[in-house]
Amino acid sequence: MGEKTFSLLSRNLGKKIKREQMIKKKNIKPTMKNPLIDKFKAKRRRYFTNVRRHAVRRTPTLAFSKTS
Repeated sequence: MGEKTFSLLSRNLGKKIKREQMIKKKNIKPTMKNPLIDKFKAKRRRYFTNVRRHAVRRTPTLAFSKTS
């Protein structure tokens, strides 16, 4: 029983490490400068509320600047 739980834990750890490595490799950071990345993050459900708030705030300002 103890061995089973350990293997499960180690497997999860491996997944976590892999995920972190992938993030580092891609070096994707959701920023104000790159709204495309924000959309990409939103699709993957791994999304920061700050970014979402900024994105919502950003669109009207862009519209106003274009019209003026």
